Amino acid sequence: MSEDQPVPKRKRSLQKGALLLLGILFVLAAGSSAFFYKKYQGAQAKGKVDEAALLRDVRRTVQLPDEKPTMVTIADKDKLSNKVLAASVDNQDILLIYNDAKRLVVYRPSTHKVIDMLRFADKSEVQPASSSAR
Repeated sequence: MSEDQPVPKRKRSLQKGALLLLGILFVLAAGSSAFFYKKYQGAQAKGKVDEAALLRDVRRTVQLPDEKPTMVTIADKDKLSNKVLAASVDNQDILLIYNDAKRLVVYRPSTHKVIDMLRFADKSEVQPASSSAR
């Protein structure tokens, strides 16, 4: 075909159909990407613990050291190497580790109670300080 000849109607309609199909696929891809990104962000936010609220809850029960603790959520207590600690905790418990004070507080968010408080000399040694559960 030469350049001055018109494009047949059938070919033109196929081009429009292909462009329409590509447009629909693009909108579907963008929409599903946005949907799954929002779902991912929600899962990330749900997994985070509000540290300030948790510390307020624990302070109502126990006097805590004046330092910022390291917070660890127990995902699988069977994987803990320290048997004394493993005996005190359940899955989803939160450990408040105070390195300077050498204290470890086991907090159970499901019951809003301090389960145990432990004293440790170094990271490899954990000795029970008290086993009172309030």
